[in-house]
Amino acid sequence: MSTHKKHFLGSLAGVPALLWLALSPIVARRIYRLSIFGKYRPGSLDVLRSMKDLSNREVSITTSGGKKLRGWFFHQPDATRVLLYFAGRGSDIASRVDHCRLLASCGVSVLVFEYRGFGPSKERATVARMLEDSVAAFDFLVRQEGWNPGDIVLYGESLGSGAACHVASVRDAGALILQAGYSSLVSLMREIVPFLWMYPKWVYPRTDRLDNTGIIRRLSIPFFAVHGARDDIIDPHHARDNFENAPEPKKLVVLPNSTHRVPEPADTDVFKQNMVDFLASL
Repeated sequence: MSTHKKHFLGSLAGVPALLWLALSPIVARRIYRLSIFGKYRPGSLDVLRSMKDLSNREVSITTSGGKKLRGWFFHQPDATRVLLYFAGRGSDIASRVDHCRLLASCGVSVLVFEYRGFGPSKERATVARMLEDSVAAFDFLVRQEGWNPGDIVLYGESLGSGAACHVASVRDAGALILQAGYSSLVSLMREIVPFLWMYPKWVYPRTDRLDNTGIIRRLSIPFFAVHGARDDIIDPHHARDNFENAPEPKKLVVLPNSTHRVPEPADTDVFKQNMVDFLASL
């Protein structure tokens, strides 16, 4: 055991060791996983199947392990770029339709998909599966849809910001956009679940750490962070941390009226204009 681990364990005087261990992220994985992914309530896709104003279709994405994921492709005929949308906590395609429509109105095609554990999948959601599924969605755009990797823009929302950053670290995308993103999943979970402050980083499963800032610091693609000033789930300081560590070219927009998830109506025009400007700069 390393010296810093011995020192940390020795500092737990008065804390029942078995209780400390039982509640740790590496042992109580089911509790920790629920805190990450939340409870899932399936939505209806009827609105998509009846949509007439925006060309869209269901697609099937196959992971490296042969698992099938449901995706939905929103096609803009004149688009020269496609936005790959990594949804947030507890989200399926049905819950992100309005935001996909807003993103498509910025002049890009959009692919949104469901991680295992959501949609028709019967598997349990895990961070490792989310990351594998996200890489599969990128590869689908390249291999099945014929997109040039440099024309794919990664768009990570909330929990999905970790998936977007992971894909950016293993594939050659054209740009990275984080909406309500976090600096690292460990830092975020410590803010959301106060007792997790008692656990050092090495107690968290390695695949669950999702150090976005660490990845962003090493990237060489354009970066855009957008965050609600009133976000009470992921504090805007996470966006500032990511922005400050990103190389140029980079952009940060804090929406004054927005909380978490999609922009509030009062911020929609600002959000859209900044999206259009960023995409045009690529």
